[in-house]
Amino acid sequence: MGWFSNRRYPAALGAVFLVLWVFSAWGIQYPFDFFLEHILTVLLLTLLMLTRRRFLLSHLSYTLIFGFLLLHLLGAHYTYSLVPYDDWSHALAGFSLTEALGLKRNHYDRLVHFSFGFLMAYPVRVTIPSVRPMATVEPRRLTMSRNVGIS
Repeated sequence: MGWFSNRRYPAALGAVFLVLWVFSAWGIQYPFDFFLEHILTVLLLTLLMLTRRRFLLSHLSYTLIFGFLLLHLLGAHYTYSLVPYDDWSHALAGFSLTEALGLKRNHYDRLVHFSFGFLMAYPVRVTIPSVRPMATVEPRRLTMSRNVGIS
C-alpha cells in the first residue's frame, strides 16, 4: 500500500503544502498582496481541518484541492500577473508561450480561475449531499452554480 491509500494522506498533503507555503513566502516582491491572496487559503485549510470528520472527502478530492492550492501558491508568490511562465516555456521548450498562443498579456490568472472550477468541482459535488441531504436541485447543478458564482 502506498501513500495514496494511507489514512494519513490528507495530513501529509497538508504538511507538504505548509512547507511549500513557507518557502514561497521568502523573496516575495509584494508582501501585502501575498498576505491578501492567502486569507482565503487559510480559511479553506481551516475549514477542511474542522470538517474532516463530517465531510469524509476521498483522497482524490484532497489531491484536487492540493493541486489547486499549488497553482494558487505560485500565483500568490509572484503576483498573478507577474508569474514568469513565458520565461519558463522559453527555457524549457525554446519558444514563448505567449507568442505561440497569440496572447498580449500574462494569462496565468485565467488558468487558475479555470483550474478552480475544474479541480474544485468534484470535492464540492461530493460534499453537497452531506450539506443538503434533501436537496431539491441536483448536486451537479449546485456544483456548476457554485463554480460560476465563486469564480
